[in-house]
Amino acid sequence: MMEPVTWSDKALAAAGMARVRHQMRRLARGCGTSPGASPTLALISERRKQRRALRGCRTWLAATRRAGTR
Repeated sequence: MMEPVTWSDKALAAAGMARVRHQMRRLARGCGTSPGASPTLALISERRKQRRALRGCRTWLAATRRAGTR
């Protein structure tokens, strides 16, 4: 059972959901869960993954727009 994140800063309290998504990704890979996972590290990892995905979307969108104007 994971302990709840009791941080008062609501933006950082998103670490609780980041930790849940971390566990879901582990399950999807076929690994077991790690209930002791750090919410801080899960949040940092989640932000990096989101930034990488967003960069890929922006690159794809720019390439699509360039191809459509020719």
